[in-house]
Amino acid sequence: MIPRKEDYRLLTMHGVVQPRAGCEARIRNDLYLIGELQLNYSNSNKVKVRLVGYELPLQEVIKRGTCIDLFGYDDNYNPYIIELKKGTSTEKLPKVMRQINDYEYQLIPLIGYIENEIRAKLHWDQFKLTSNIKKIILAPREYFNANPVEGMKDENILVCSFSRLRTTDALIKQRNGKGFTEIMIYNK
Repeated sequence: MIPRKEDYRLLTMHGVVQPRAGCEARIRNDLYLIGELQLNYSNSNKVKVRLVGYELPLQEVIKRGTCIDLFGYDDNYNPYIIELKKGTSTEKLPKVMRQINDYEYQLIPLIGYIENEIRAKLHWDQFKLTSNIKKIILAPREYFNANPVEGMKDENILVCSFSRLRTTDALIKQRNGKGFTEIMIYNK
């Protein structure tokens, strides 16, 4: 694998903007268009994550390489890797945890290149991410009914579902006017 050093397609739309309803790509694009996640640790402790990229490629140009579903950062400039799963996904949670840990390993040497792209696109010369990479597995509740979180130990991965949403269809309409999507954390 050759690491990608440019053209992460940050802060822009690419590919099919409105994939078919019910697919993971639709959930991903809706979240990206909303623009921000709010992690609800408690009623008084909430962290907002600004989404700046989706399908973030980690490898040099190949037809379908390794990509991070959603990428963002919080107000402390900690980068976030967000791995999405739809409710009916058959991928088991341990496999998804290994996958997101592998993404972190591949992302570490690329942080400087990603910062450069954000600096250039936002005209923000001082933009700097920390080395404290956060990881989130985000799926509807029904995914966790088939993949219980209990016994899944990795304190470095937040296992989350959508808060106050009964369905992930038409997320944009459901979040109209809020500017963020609330996320419930299972393994605080």
